Amino acid sequence: MSNSIIETTYLMSPIWIQNLLCSIYGFKEKHIRFSKIYKKKFEFFLESQWWSKDAINEYKNEQFIKILKHAYFTTNYYRNIIDEHGYNISSFQNLDDIKKLPILTKEEIRLGLNNFLSSKYDARKIKKCHTSGTSGKALSFFANEESIQTQWAIWLRFRNRFGINLFDKSCNFTGKLIAPIGQKDPPFWRINKPMNQYLINMQHIKKRNLKSIVDFLNDNNFVFYSGYPSIINDLANLIKQSDLEITSFPRYIFTGGEALYDIQKNVIEKVFNCRVVDQYGTSEGVINASKCENELFHEDFEFGHIELVNLEKNSPGKYIGDIIGTGFSNYSMPFIRYKIGDSATIIKKECSCGRYSSVFSSIEGRVEDYVITPEGTKIMRFDYLFKSQDNI
Repeated sequence: MSNSIIETTYLMSPIWIQNLLCSIYGFKEKHIRFSKIYKKKFEFFLESQWWSKDAINEYKNEQFIKILKHAYFTTNYYRNIIDEHGYNISSFQNLDDIKKLPILTKEEIRLGLNNFLSSKYDARKIKKCHTSGTSGKALSFFANEESIQTQWAIWLRFRNRFGINLFDKSCNFTGKLIAPIGQKDPPFWRINKPMNQYLINMQHIKKRNLKSIVDFLNDNNFVFYSGYPSIINDLANLIKQSDLEITSFPRYIFTGGEALYDIQKNVIEKVFNCRVVDQYGTSEGVINASKCENELFHEDFEFGHIELVNLEKNSPGKYIGDIIGTGFSNYSMPFIRYKIGDSATIIKKECSCGRYSSVFSSIEGRVEDYVITPEGTKIMRFDYLFKSQDNI
């Protein structure tokens, strides 16, 4: 059954069935994300974040050579690229040799997806994913169980820094169509019981629905919120402009998926009376960077290597460049020297939090416009329209 038929059936179903289907989906995703691999990786990551610089460099060198050799011997693309450039695979000794390889673009993957799939994996038995990406071009790729659970272990380590545990009660603000656009009356939220998570989609964040949403948030003791900063900022501004107020505050709000601007952060923190903490990742599961207690991004080096090219000095001790990512966990479809499409500012000093991984003061992610409907609703996150459309 196609995704479009499933989505149409879901949106036409009664609310109680939609909640049931959300929970069924949540049960399935819980197994995919949080099984034995996740538990092992999470415990490892809690320790590895405190490694010394030398230990980090040694680990990254080992992981790079390991995935490069795997890619060379099991994929057409990397074998052809290395052979065409006249290199012997044994000539790659550490991360310093990564620059021998050309930068990989999304377009190359789009035009030859099967050339990147490892012969060690059966495409029918691993997860096919989609992303619109920063450039707006849809991309299909494959992810194996270990890469998915490793990414979630990295994300949950980030939240754990702030005292958040797996399956703490949360509310997620999303661009996905969770409740039908035509729904006029509450509830405008759905529940994913296996993950103790409620979801609200951006299409229902508007003035006429505001009181019911605020009442819902106040009636539930959510430990944290998560979602796109633009959507949560829109809700915060609506609340700020109304006679309503939040009285039950989450401990934290975790944002990601796009750049968080200071003006958004200030409004959100004031309305919800809690700290907003940001992280950076890619849908392709290539690299990740998470903020620490000092509000600085740290490279999650266990997950992948962040390389900056076209560096320019923009202030003392700070350099901005284009992000190139090399993933360490997705052996089903390796991404090596992949051009993300974002830029970052790296700081040439150590962070006082005690972590020695690379430090970034800012990461400039995707920038999107929003459309104002005749009713005054702001609609953002249009990437959901194009994720499965390879011809756009």
